[in-house]
Amino acid sequence: GLAIALTIATWAGWPSALAGTGALLAAAARLQADIQRMRMLLLACSLCWVGHNLLVGSVSGLMCDVLSIGGLLAALWGYRETARRVAAAPPA
Repeated sequence: GLAIALTIATWAGWPSALAGTGALLAAAARLQADIQRMRMLLLACSLCWVGHNLLVGSVSGLMCDVLSIGGLLAALWGYRETARRVAAAPPA
């Protein structure tokens, strides 16, 4: 509710749409019990913020988002590889 209200109250076109969507995705991510689902939503959130920061010309914001995306991709990949190794391991 608050993210939607703030997005509407401060509307400035596409940057507002991307920031509002990013805020909603971040809030949804925090509600997830599944860590991978949370990471996927945070990745989508970060991509929204990349678009926002490109539109408004925020280099520092863009760098922060690029680092976040890198960390999220590494975590998603690492979890996938660990799950694959565990599945391939012989039973104990």
